[in-house]
Amino acid sequence: MKSIFQVLKEADRGNLLPDAEAQLAAMVTAVNEGGGAASMTIKLTVKRQGDAFLVASEVKSVLPKPRRIDALFFLDEDTGDLTRRDPRQPVLSSVVDADELNARRAALGAD
Repeated sequence: MKSIFQVLKEADRGNLLPDAEAQLAAMVTAVNEGGGAASMTIKLTVKRQGDAFLVASEVKSVLPKPRRIDALFFLDEDTGDLTRRDPRQPVLSSVVDADELNARRAALGAD
């Protein structure tokens, strides 16, 4: 009987291991960027087909979900919209100008 390594190498016309390697790279990237843990499952299913055996393969990976950060919003009573600005606070032009300047810088890719 062939070794498991040879079966894995030849499964799916040789595509199983390259697919698993690509998923492993995606797992390492996701964990490196966002933390958490990732997992991979390689599944082989063997069925008899006449005098031969059919070996089906599957690779599944589970990547960590990116951490989401809560954001505080306020209800604008006039419009009924959610807004990040507290409508009860006065608008300070210097703060608004700084926010606009930062938005322009971000759009240009400047720090």
